[in-house]
Amino acid sequence: MATSPAPAQLTRARQRTRDQLVLAAMRVFARHGYAGASVDAIAEHAGYTVGALYSNFATKQELFLAAFERHCDGELADLRALVAASATQEELLAAVTARFTELDEEHREWWQLSAELWLYAQRHPEAAARMAAVQADARAVIAEALGRRGEPLGEELAAVIHALWTGFMHYRLISPEAVSADAFARAVGALLDGKENQLRKGRQR
Repeated sequence: MATSPAPAQLTRARQRTRDQLVLAAMRVFARHGYAGASVDAIAEHAGYTVGALYSNFATKQELFLAAFERHCDGELADLRALVAASATQEELLAAVTARFTELDEEHREWWQLSAELWLYAQRHPEAAARMAAVQADARAVIAEALGRRGEPLGEELAAVIHALWTGFMHYRLISPEAVSADAFARAVGALLDGKENQLRKGRQR
């Protein structure tokens, strides 16, 4: 008599299925946007049935958020690696500029998708909470980089820098010729220099 798969085997198989569906969703959502991506196309791209998709993700929204979070996890891993490898502020800003501010086709697709998610999150509290968690992770990495420089108020500065980067990239989606890719590094450098000057004046009083 055939034996049933062990629970651990079922768990691993289910996780593989979810991973493959998320990877397929990342590609389909990035290419077609939220509205244009159908669950049929995602399931087909992953090599599964629509039934298998819905047995792992209750809604298209849940799969959308999982795909976006997976993409952001990869971006954060790259950012952490740059922070660890950079010895100075200037070196880190140059590395971040080279890695994160150029708009090749893949980056353009994901920034467009992030804009869609931002609008979606304004009307859906669960999506807003999950997007806020992604933002918090990004702020934590930026705050870690600031902490290496001994910056006070690192969390607040991290939020400002992250907001600057997000706005900068959305601006470049529409008018890439208006600001060069390295404008972000110059803006952050000026922000940090200005803050240091304020602190220095405060200590002299």
